[in-house]
Amino acid sequence: MRFYEILNEADLSNSELVKHQGSYIEILIAKIEKGEPLEVIPSEQDKYGETVTIDPSVIDDIRQAYFGDGDTPPTFQDNGSLIPANLKLVKELRLKTTDGKVVRTSTLQKTAEFKSGKSYNTGDVAEGSLGAAVAAAFGIRDREITEDDVIDILRKMPKGKLVGKNNMFSTMEYRAENDTIKYVLGLNKASFTALIQAANGKMPSDILGVIRSSVRYVNHNEGVRASVKYAVDDKGPNSIEINADGVSDQRGVKADLFLTMDGKTVNLLSLKAGDVKQFGQVSGYNFPQIQKFFSETFGVSVDPSHEAEFAEGDAKTSFEAIRKVYADVTKKIQSELAGDDNTMEAKFVERLYRGINHHATRGEEGVSLVILKNTPNAAGYAELKFGQQLRDAMDTVDLDAAMVSEGPGKPAKLQIYGTTKENKRIMLLQVRSNYKSEGKGYVRNIVEMGPLLKQLAAIQKG
Repeated sequence: MRFYEILNEADLSNSELVKHQGSYIEILIAKIEKGEPLEVIPSEQDKYGETVTIDPSVIDDIRQAYFGDGDTPPTFQDNGSLIPANLKLVKELRLKTTDGKVVRTSTLQKTAEFKSGKSYNTGDVAEGSLGAAVAAAFGIRDREITEDDVIDILRKMPKGKLVGKNNMFSTMEYRAENDTIKYVLGLNKASFTALIQAANGKMPSDILGVIRSSVRYVNHNEGVRASVKYAVDDKGPNSIEINADGVSDQRGVKADLFLTMDGKTVNLLSLKAGDVKQFGQVSGYNFPQIQKFFSETFGVSVDPSHEAEFAEGDAKTSFEAIRKVYADVTKKIQSELAGDDNTMEAKFVERLYRGINHHATRGEEGVSLVILKNTPNAAGYAELKFGQQLRDAMDTVDLDAAMVSEGPGKPAKLQIYGTTKENKRIMLLQVRSNYKSEGKGYVRNIVEMGPLLKQLAAIQKG
């Protein structure tokens, strides 16, 4: 073993996992849930390889060993280290990999993600933050809300209840004059815990950033202000529910935040945090799935001759076939946009608009995308709408298409650009293929917005 390997062989043994109130455990669970490969310490790589992917079936065993049944609050030492719920289970804990091997946690490398101590997703936290800000606005009616008002709502949330394997829910209810305000918060366990802990203790900068951006949005958004005014002006009793449920798929819609007044939904928001690009994706690598993806996104049919290039159950081979489909589709779009045939370009613009609207809203009318900045010293937001305003704005730019690929085995990118009246060529949209080798391998086709789409769809900034 080389000397530098000895120096860098920090592993995820129990003594490491329990540090920082068990946050490393939550990070480990999150990575297992996502199917992400975990690095192996150098001394074990000859046996297991450089990385392993852990079977998600072990998550329950990890939780039971360290956190118990969830009904008893975890306990900590004075230095903040978690006291495992069941030491016997910790000692017996083994992690099954997706290729049938078995490893201990001490076989895994403590990589940079663990050292950062961040187990939560900032975008998920943004949902809870903005929901709390809206809930605060209905209680505080004679002034604008502050970040302290949002934090106060989060502090008053009852203890979360575990639903399923990894989702936490909590509901708080209070009265303001004659109105009843209910706030429902549902997030994955790591993000839920991070948000509530931040409100009650040390505040990470990105969580503070989305709280401050939430405050700016609520204080300036016309829809929220109009809803609050309605509640104030109506002297009768109103039932107001703010639902920030980022984990339930029962709705079948794109929105993350619902505002309901007297049983009627009056606001739908899809929330993001940070410098957002992705707003849609389709998984799968069989030919019918790829046909559907390009039909929904661009209204373009894929030549049936490509079907023979796909291999059932072979993601890597199919990934190369997908690259060829991207090249073929790009040529078709370039042909439509070439020359001065305004009728053909107008038809493509209409189809492209429908594709953008589909991925952004999933057909739910009234949904807007709110992007919250997560920088505390430069808080702010942008609200994007994908209705007629965007459709009209798309007619003001001259579109062209480009294909980007470094060759066989590499991701394919289909980019749509728009040239503005000021003769600036700016990316409107990009779709790209993404191959991951974990397990049997899988492919995602991702839809990303460019700066021009954010510019054309923006209805409000602050």
